[in-house]
Amino acid sequence: MANKYRGEIAFKVGEKSYTFRLGTNELVKLEKELGVEDPFEKLSKGQLGVSALRTIMHVALSRHHEGLSEEQAGDLIDELGFAKLGDLVSKAMEPLAAEAESPKEAAAGTGPVSLPPASAQG
Repeated sequence: MANKYRGEIAFKVGEKSYTFRLGTNELVKLEKELGVEDPFEKLSKGQLGVSALRTIMHVALSRHHEGLSEEQAGDLIDELGFAKLGDLVSKAMEPLAAEAESPKEAAAGTGPVSLPPASAQG
């Protein structure tokens, strides 16, 4: 069952159920795979394309749907549509957004939830 407090959103395509997750580990994986920091900021500015959307879908499904290929993730986007994918991303990001505006803010100590300076982390 999807846990919305952990960035998990349940959805169906046809008769099949899926769990879309964007937690910390998925965000790290996205940054690495896309080669950009804060991919959702760049996406909102139109600086990332359709391949990034497919990567987001693939990474977000990977925890609960092991073995799902990138092509299958793209097929799911075709079934859902880009607007529904946007809704999934927004809903999955809500728990993280409630804590900090961005991971950069948290690291810099300027967001609602700040990380201690590196020197204080031991």
